[in-house]
Amino acid sequence: MHVERGHPIRVIIEKNETIEGSENTMTEPIRIPADETHRNVMSGQALLVCAYEDEDKFMRMHLQDAISLQEFKTRLPALSKDQEIIFY
Repeated sequence: MHVERGHPIRVIIEKNETIEGSENTMTEPIRIPADETHRNVMSGQALLVCAYEDEDKFMRMHLQDAISLQEFKTRLPALSKDQEIIFY
């Protein structure tokens, strides 16, 4: 897997941290290297989500083994709270 524009962002659903200056509790993104992303996705430990809203753009630009944002939204209710999710 090759990522040209920065590192993917790993988000763990159950991890909530208050971001200073924010009124809401949010998950603080953690940047991870592409090789770790690849290992976690290939082992089934992580779900790789292409964050483009537009399905046509997803079809043109997605990385191998990534799911669309639309598919992610469909799967979200069934995901475990400790499911590792990597957005890019």
